[in-house]
Amino acid sequence: MSEYADELDPSFANLIVYIGQMAAMAFGDLADAAGNRIEADLAAAGAFVEMLGMLQEKTRGNLTAAEAKVLEGLLYDLRLRYVQAQGDQKRIITP
Repeated sequence: MSEYADELDPSFANLIVYIGQMAAMAFGDLADAAGNRIEADLAAAGAFVEMLGMLQEKTRGNLTAAEAKVLEGLLYDLRLRYVQAQGDQKRIITP
């Protein structure tokens, strides 16, 4: 468990993790609930990344340090994944 667990609002953490998982599915990095591999949809993945970016902007100054750190880290990873996907590079998340 994270050292910041007491500073994370569980609902906020669940929301950003859910959006992050949806982005990973759109990248084709995660299987669906039935275990089937999903074809990559970069437009959808980009929309999820933009959604998290908007959430970061709209909540700036209203998050705990832990919440801001988790959101920033997730956004960094997803933005990197988006750039790699556009260049058809190796996946950084192994399904």
